[in-house]
Amino acid sequence: MLWVDWSATTPASPLLLCSPTLSPDLPASLLQEHDIFNPSEPTVREEVAQYNHIFCATHMGDWYEKLSQSFRDTANEVLAKADIDPNVRCFTRRQMKRITNNYGTVLGRGGFSVVYKGKLDNGRPVAVKKYNWRTQKKEFTKEVIIQSQCSHKNIVRLLGCCVEADAPILVTEFVPNGNLSDLIHVNSELLPVTLETRLQIAIDVAEALVYMHYSQNHPILHGDIKPSNILLGDKHVAKLCDFGISRLLCMDNDEYTGFVVGSKGYMDPVYCETGQLNPKCDVYSFGVVLLELITRKKGIDDQKRSLARMFARSSRDERRELFDKEIATDENTDFIEEIANLALDCLKSEIEDRPQMNEVLEQLRSIKRSEISGQERRLVELRKRRIMTLREIEIMLCGSGFERFFTKASIDAIIGDPKQVSASETFSGESNVTERAMGKVCMGQFKNTPVILIKISVEVDEGWKQIFFDEMIVQSRIKHWNVAKLVGCCLDHVDAPVLVYEYGDMGLHDILFGNAWQSVQFPFNFKVRLEIAVCATEGLAHLHSLDVVHGDVRTANVLVDVFSEPDLEVARKDVFSAKIAGYGTPKLLSMDKAQYARFLRENVYYKDPQFLKSGLMAKENDVYGFGVVLVELFTQKRVQMHDANKVLKELDGIVARCHHLEEIKNLASCCLAHKVTERPTMAKVVRRLRAVFKHCQECLVCRHLTI
Repeated sequence: MLWVDWSATTPASPLLLCSPTLSPDLPASLLQEHDIFNPSEPTVREEVAQYNHIFCATHMGDWYEKLSQSFRDTANEVLAKADIDPNVRCFTRRQMKRITNNYGTVLGRGGFSVVYKGKLDNGRPVAVKKYNWRTQKKEFTKEVIIQSQCSHKNIVRLLGCCVEADAPILVTEFVPNGNLSDLIHVNSELLPVTLETRLQIAIDVAEALVYMHYSQNHPILHGDIKPSNILLGDKHVAKLCDFGISRLLCMDNDEYTGFVVGSKGYMDPVYCETGQLNPKCDVYSFGVVLLELITRKKGIDDQKRSLARMFARSSRDERRELFDKEIATDENTDFIEEIANLALDCLKSEIEDRPQMNEVLEQLRSIKRSEISGQERRLVELRKRRIMTLREIEIMLCGSGFERFFTKASIDAIIGDPKQVSASETFSGESNVTERAMGKVCMGQFKNTPVILIKISVEVDEGWKQIFFDEMIVQSRIKHWNVAKLVGCCLDHVDAPVLVYEYGDMGLHDILFGNAWQSVQFPFNFKVRLEIAVCATEGLAHLHSLDVVHGDVRTANVLVDVFSEPDLEVARKDVFSAKIAGYGTPKLLSMDKAQYARFLRENVYYKDPQFLKSGLMAKENDVYGFGVVLVELFTQKRVQMHDANKVLKELDGIVARCHHLEEIKNLASCCLAHKVTERPTMAKVVRRLRAVFKHCQECLVCRHLTI
């Protein structure tokens, strides 16, 4: 028997190639690289050999074998014949180059493939998996067949394939938030994950496996369940991927293989020893994933120790010590132990003693129901403590001279949307509300002035009380033309504080990437952009002069006001002005690890990579964020994947027409410097932009330069 270890593949691992018999095309170097060996006794190997070519004696089995054989002769003909989902498209080589922008953005690499980011003609983002090994076309065909037959919310959807290129290509939906391995093992201290989230991820994966095992004419064995093959979408919805070693099994019989493939630490030992394929092989692997979710330890660590073996041999007290301290609170311990016991059932050495996947799913759902009931009881207690804490904050603020209080009635009087819905009704609904780490955000009108309301989602407790008090005092004392003012706060609004800030006529993000500027009769030229940049910089510099770190500098937090000349009431020559908003978020979130982690993941391309590594906010991080704003402002291109300097190069063609734009480009590059010590202070940025603006006034090219 032959066994292949795929545990060393990257999170974006390739299709894992296998065959009922060892392919003669498999190069010797590949066998050595991936440690293929035979762990079985000769008698077992001889027994397995008897079953080496047993296939399902059904129409599906015959069709599958004929299809695989045909594909080796001509891949195009196979995909034309295949009775697969009609929504699965066959792309040409030329289309794949356009979809991937000539394979420009790599998402991950593995031993047999590279995964690229792409975009279909309709704008839909996709993941493109291009193989760099051409011989095992049968396995590629099998993946297309199996994955195209799986239509489930927790399984990555196959959108198309290409067989014209030098190597076969799969096109799948793009799942934006990485994989489970990244979530629980990479930057684990910066990205806390609640027990509720972990439990729901487990339920999502279990639902996908139940679908594969029971909802098809033939059970489908995934064969490589591990955290790196569990992708995470919005709100941590889990999706299974990588069906390269999946198997279509007969309904009533186990299948045997002489070519054992899987990942160390996750493979069923029974399968490894005997080659016996059974849906309960997936149950075993799922048990290891459950242990990873509750311990935040890898299935096999750097010392090659197995988590499953270590946990099974531990006493009850020792197991509790292995639980992730982040979730192992007094309230959660019983629920975590239930999950641990379920995991141990999945890991039993005798296949017959393990539960079926549908039984595992039902137990997980039962644990979740119990956990929700416990949450509801805790919420009642938390609400009582919250009300008391908010009353104490109000007394503290009054004693310090703070006067900007809103009552619940005055908050409700602020119009939430054009249909005259009150702010309270808007917060309780789903429309016109944006969910952020900070809380629920909506727009409104207060005394004919546009305002933005933020209903804070942070848990209000004794530790947060002093932070909130200090932040309200500081923000109430900030008075600057280019900083959005704190209008006031409400401490008696249902179950959380509501902050009210002044807004502008429009946001810079909506100007650059929406249609907000269409209502303005003035062209959005170089001079207007420069004026907005100067105003925003002055606002940031003022905050820094007060030792206030903004923490969330991005185009959406730059507000633009448009003044008409006859109505200009202030002694300024500016027709356009800008102010900085959204400051103070990191400080107010700092005590809530879950919400702070969500903040780190939001708008990540504006965040300084140094800050994402350390989690410590500093003024230099604001400078980096402003550098990204400058790039987007003067290129009108979105920055993604921390490629600001790459986007900045698009100005090269325009720079030749105006040397002032070259100065903007150089300044943005300085702000984006990798070393924080090489970045200018915001005060220096102000001086440099003012100098450019002064010279721009006298430059005829600048006045009419459009970008």
